[in-house]
Amino acid sequence: MATRSTPPKKPTKPTRPTKATKASRSTTPSRRPATRRTRAVPAAPSFTTIELACAHGVAVLWLDRQAVRNAFDSTMLAELSRALDTIERDASVRAVVLAARGPVFSAGADIKEPLTARAKGGPTLSDLLARLDTFPRPVVARVQGSAFGGAVALIAACDIAVADTAAEFSIGEVRLGIAPGAVAPYVVRAIGTQAARRYCLTGERFGASEAWRLGLVHEIVTTGELDATVNALLGDLVQGGPNAIALTKQLVASLDAQPLSAATMRAANRFHHVSRDTAEAAEGLAAFRERRPPAWVPND
Repeated sequence: MATRSTPPKKPTKPTRPTKATKASRSTTPSRRPATRRTRAVPAAPSFTTIELACAHGVAVLWLDRQAVRNAFDSTMLAELSRALDTIERDASVRAVVLAARGPVFSAGADIKEPLTARAKGGPTLSDLLARLDTFPRPVVARVQGSAFGGAVALIAACDIAVADTAAEFSIGEVRLGIAPGAVAPYVVRAIGTQAARRYCLTGERFGASEAWRLGLVHEIVTTGELDATVNALLGDLVQGGPNAIALTKQLVASLDAQPLSAATMRAANRFHHVSRDTAEAAEGLAAFRERRPPAWVPND
């Protein structure tokens, strides 16, 4: 991957074509950006962990478990899957925005959820990532605050990502004694193998500028510019033919050096499951719950 130059502290937004600008205004009125609260989709199922809203041909999926920093449990994964079903059936929806309520995007998987709750046959994180990755409408991630673990993979599975300048990222599963099985394939594809070696192995946090340099996010803007930037992108996206966009997503995926096939994902998940069923993982998860360092961390 070619190294990019460090972005300016306050990136300058590119000039939009006249038609795209007009579409942006008509698609999302300036007084009510698409990523703000909008009317509910008619006949949409009810949810407890997310919100689904629609206006002007744009569906917005809001993660909404603010009490646990929007960590996703089995219920949220199932509700996101149902929401995507609803969106896919609605031919008037031309694009999707993945956003989050509250000060953070998502803390990743809710590791406090009992394993028995995850084994009830509902969609897994791997299923959701594959669904977003291959969804026939373009998906834009709107990222504010922190995004950790599986949330980084959610962003990487989207077609376009915009983050605020204060956003923080981390792929910290190893600090819990777990391999990032479902997460790694999307992260490696987004930022490259060498960068993934560093950030998946260290679990360290990195900021928005580094995420932009690595290619995890496409634009970084101030919090006040986040909605306007997303809306401008939506204005550009609706200029394309819906069928052409769906086919182009498939085309781009087919040209990847290592497409994320079902076999690839099964192999990656195997690493996660093997690491999860170990004494090391049990210690790492216990340490997290008890807010202490795990036993393998040096005392001095």
